[in-house]
Amino acid sequence: MIGTDRRKTRGWAWCLLLPMAMAVAATGVCSATPLTAQEKEAAKADESKPARKKARGRLPMYFGKVVTQQQREDIYEIQARFAVQIEQLRKQMEELIRKRDAEVESVLTAEQLAEVKKLKAEAKKRRMAGRRKSSAGTSK
Repeated sequence: MIGTDRRKTRGWAWCLLLPMAMAVAATGVCSATPLTAQEKEAAKADESKPARKKARGRLPMYFGKVVTQQQREDIYEIQARFAVQIEQLRKQMEELIRKRDAEVESVLTAEQLAEVKKLKAEAKKRRMAGRRKSSAGTSK
């Protein structure tokens, strides 16, 4: 149960982090070229105009074949409005899970905790070995 909560959280985190990283890259924040005086003036002029950003996102399953372009943009804007709040709640949830796990582990004796950590490490090794096998099999 604990592992599935973490996997779900990590999956959702990637769904949010990737579009946000792409948005940052698209805005030119990562750009290393300095702006000239003319470019700065043009940018100020553009800022004064209320330009509507083209919202980007990911449609829910099965929506792509039935929605219009306008509906698609509306859905992306709705997702963007909720994204910050959802991310904050995810962080809260992750913190609560960490606190819960710490309290659960506090019930165990030192020997039991050591055994649990050993079992977790063995399971991680098995997962990593399985990943290596599956990635080697798919590269044919």
